[in-house]
Amino acid sequence: MAVKKLVELLLCILHPLAVLLIWVTLPFRSEPAGVVPKLAWGVASIISFVPFLYVLTGHDFF
Repeated sequence: MAVKKLVELLLCILHPLAVLLIWVTLPFRSEPAGVVPKLAWGVASIISFVPFLYVLTGHDFF
């Protein structure tokens, strides 16, 4: 169980890469229609503590 938590916390470090990929692809996506939803999604993706909070509160990625 401790190894699983350690792996999940290590995966949280990949968050900055995920944010970069979101920002690169967001302008070309059609799903969030309009500029305001895309900006909101881009800003919301910056919050880096969310993955850590998710793992540390007992939720699992796997």
